[in-house]
Amino acid sequence: MRAVALVFTSALALAALTAPALAERHRSGHGHPKPSAPVSLTALAQPSDAGWQVVVDAIPHRAVDVLEVEVDGRIARFGATAAQARRQLVVPVAVAPGAGRDVVVTVRAGGRSRSQLVRLGAPAPVAKPTPVTVRRVNGVGVAEVRR
Repeated sequence: MRAVALVFTSALALAALTAPALAERHRSGHGHPKPSAPVSLTALAQPSDAGWQVVVDAIPHRAVDVLEVEVDGRIARFGATAAQARRQLVVPVAVAPGAGRDVVVTVRAGGRSRSQLVRLGAPAPVAKPTPVTVRRVNGVGVAEVRR
């Protein structure tokens, strides 16, 4: 009986010690407990004389050995970066007049990455609702759009 009580007491103590750590992990500003790069990422689309450009600001939360910024498949590598030191990158991106496209911006630091999607040019087309075929009792098929 003592062994059962000792195991139960040990389990309660262990749960009490780990609960604050789990709670802190869930209260991170990202809304989820998944680990990500120790970097704040801001990516904005701006029109320029030559078309569009993506302005990326990356600020590491702690000192990192290498900071990589990837915009539309092109990679820029910054060397050792101190904590809270801003790294800014402006990348021109070709977009046909009247067209639009999505560009993925990814920052890698400390073996982890953080990504953001940026829309350039025209807004994304709205997806049409898919038609649903409804069968009547007499067997005639009717296509109608459900909202």
